[in-house]
Amino acid sequence: MPTALKALPTPYRNPSSLYVLLAHAEKAVAAGASATIEDYIEAFNGKSDQDKKLEVDRFKSRAPRADLDSASHLIANNGAKVKSLDGISHFKSEQEIEKSLADFRNLYDVRARIMRLNGETKRRDGHIGLSTFRQICFPPLPAQSVLAKEIESPTLSGTLAAVDVFMGHHNLDPYVFLNASKGYKAMTSLLKVLYDNQEGSNGYVVHMLTQYRASHFPLPIDEAMKGDGSGASTAFSKDEGDRNRVIKSILALVPIFNGISDKDFLEAGMDKQFRLVENFIGKANDKAASQRKTYLGKLMSMPGIVAYRARLATKAEPADMRPAEDRAALEFQEHEASEVHTTWNVFRSVPIVDAGDEETGIWSLEKLPTLHQKEPYQFRGDHNKRWPWGDVNHFGRVHPAFSDPAEPTRCDSRVEIGKATVKGIDYLHKLYRNELPHINSALVQSGVDARPPKMMQSSEFKRVIEAEIKRYLEAVRNNDVPDCYANQRVARLARENCDSEEEADALVGDGENPQYGVLLDDYAIEAQPLAAYGNIVGIFSGLDLDEKGRETYLATLGKTLGEQYLASDGIANMRANTDKNTLATLGFGNQMRCINTGVDMQVSGIVRSDLHKCNVIFAPAEVGLRDRDGNPYRMKLVFGLQIRPVGPGKQLKAYYGSAYRLDQSGTGVASEAEVRIKDEPEDPPTLS
Repeated sequence: MPTALKALPTPYRNPSSLYVLLAHAEKAVAAGASATIEDYIEAFNGKSDQDKKLEVDRFKSRAPRADLDSASHLIANNGAKVKSLDGISHFKSEQEIEKSLADFRNLYDVRARIMRLNGETKRRDGHIGLSTFRQICFPPLPAQSVLAKEIESPTLSGTLAAVDVFMGHHNLDPYVFLNASKGYKAMTSLLKVLYDNQEGSNGYVVHMLTQYRASHFPLPIDEAMKGDGSGASTAFSKDEGDRNRVIKSILALVPIFNGISDKDFLEAGMDKQFRLVENFIGKANDKAASQRKTYLGKLMSMPGIVAYRARLATKAEPADMRPAEDRAALEFQEHEASEVHTTWNVFRSVPIVDAGDEETGIWSLEKLPTLHQKEPYQFRGDHNKRWPWGDVNHFGRVHPAFSDPAEPTRCDSRVEIGKATVKGIDYLHKLYRNELPHINSALVQSGVDARPPKMMQSSEFKRVIEAEIKRYLEAVRNNDVPDCYANQRVARLARENCDSEEEADALVGDGENPQYGVLLDDYAIEAQPLAAYGNIVGIFSGLDLDEKGRETYLATLGKTLGEQYLASDGIANMRANTDKNTLATLGFGNQMRCINTGVDMQVSGIVRSDLHKCNVIFAPAEVGLRDRDGNPYRMKLVFGLQIRPVGPGKQLKAYYGSAYRLDQSGTGVASEAEVRIKDEPEDPPTLS
C-alpha cells in the first residue's frame, strides 16, 4: 500500500485512486500479465506523471479494458464507492489510512464522518466504501475471507469489515462466537463496543454470522430446511425469505440451547416450538412476534423438515446419545503466530451418534494440550525500524510504556531519549586503539585516497559512541531505519561469504537451507561501519526479560521451545543477580541477531567463539528515557562495534564471548549459567 500510494501522482494520492491501482494490479497478476503486484506497481511508477494520470482516469472509467477483461468494469464501480473517502482527513496519508482501517475502534467514528459528508442522517450504508477500500489494502481476517463470498448485500459490506476487524482483535472464531449454549443475546452483547453501545446494528452482524454457521457447520435441521426442490422454493415469497433468514439459520440451534432433542422439538406443537425459538432469541411479545410465528409455521411445513420429522419418528430417536469414539479426529485451531513460532489449540472432536450409530449432527470437543511449533525466522527489512525493547506479552509490538497506542508496533513520538552510557569503555577503547595501525596500513595498501580514522582518547571515543547510540534511538523512535544499516545487507549465505571450508559447511552446507548472515554493499574500508570512524554496527531489538517476563515468554512459546530459543539466541543483558539470558532476540528481533560468529575447534571437540576470527564486538549500555506519559525509565541495551575491517564479499562476524560453546555433536547450545555480560574491562559482553 505505501509503495502504491507513492507511485501515484500527487493529486491522485487518495483512497479511490489507490483502490483502482491496487485492484488492477491484483487482476493483472491473476491474469498472468504481471508476475507480482510489486512488479506491476514498479512498471506503473516508471511512467511519466501525465501517463499515470491518464492510466488512473482509465482505471476509474466504467468501460472495460481489453487487457484486463470485463472485471475492470466492476473495479471501476467499486472505486466509485471508495470515492466517498477522498475528502476525509483520516485518509490524507498512508499512516492515517493504515491507522483508520486497522483499528476497529475508529470504524464507527469514520462511518459517522462519511455519513455527515454525504449528508446522511439515518442510512447505515454510508461506510460501504470503507469496507471495499479495506479489503484491497489489508489481507482479510477469518470472518471477511469466508463471509465476503456468501453475503452479497451491499448494505452489509461495511458491517462485514467491522466485524472482521472486531473478531480479529478479540481472537474470535465465527463458529465459536455463535455458541448455541449462550443464546442469541450473548452473541449481540459482544458487539456493543463495536457499535458504540448503540442498539439496532448488532442484528446485521448476527444475521451474517448465523448464515456462516448454517453454511459451514450444518446440523440436521439445516440440511432438512434445504428442502427437496420445488416445494422449498415456493415456501416463501422473496420478501418473506429475506426477512426470515435469521430464524431459518438459528432454528437448528434452538433444540441444543433448550436442552432437548431434534425429535422432541419437531414433535412439539407450534405454540411450544415458538416459545422455544423466542427463548433462544430472547424476545417476547414484540410487534414482530406474530410475523416470526407465521414464518416458523412455514418452515415447519417445508418438505425437508416434514421428511426429517418422519424419519426421526420411524427410528425412535433415543435419549442416550453417545460419542462415536471410532470417528474421533484432531482439530488444530491456530491461536497465535509470530515471526518465530505458531501456537495451536488442539481439540479432539467426536461426533455424537444415536443407538443406530447414526450421526446426530452434534459434536463433542475436548481441549488437548497446546502445541508449540517452531517456525524458521524470516528477516524483513522493516525489522530494522524496531525500537530496542519489545512487549513480551505481544510478540512484534513495542514495550507498552513506549508504544504508540494506535500503532503498537511503533514507538510513540512523545518518548524522550536522554543520555546513553556505555559500559566497559576502557576495554572497548583498547580494542579500537589496537586495530588503528592495521586499518591505516590497509588503507595505504588499497591505494585509495580515503581519510584515515581519527585517533580518539577514551573520553572522546565514549562521547562519540554514546552520540551514535542516541542517533540510532531517535531514528527508530521515528520509525526510520538507522543510518548505520545503510551499507549492511542481510542475506542467505553462500560458501564464498565464509572464511573457511569448515565455516561454509556449518553455515551453508549443501546450499539447500543456508543460514542468514550480514554482508556489506560497499567493502571500501572507509564505507564500513567501523568504530574507528565513530560508527556502531547497530543495536539489538528484543524482549527484555525480568523473572516475570521470562515466565511469560516460556509460557507463550512452550517451555521446551522457549528455553531452546533463550539458550541459543538470547543475550545476558546486564540484569543483576542472574546468570540467565535476559534479552530474547526472537520475538522482536532485528538484523543484529543475524550476525554469525567466528569459532575455534578445541582439542576436546568443544567449539568456542574466537575473538581473533571476528570483526565485531557486542557491548552493553544504559539509556535514560521518558515514556509517552513522561515517566522516567533506565533501560539496558546491547550494541555492536566493528573493530576491524571485513574482507571483500565476506560477512560481519561477532565475538559471542568466552562462555559461548557448542558440544562435539554441534547440536548443543551454550549453558545459560555461563552466559553473562560483565562490566569488567577485561572481558567483552557475550551472546549465547
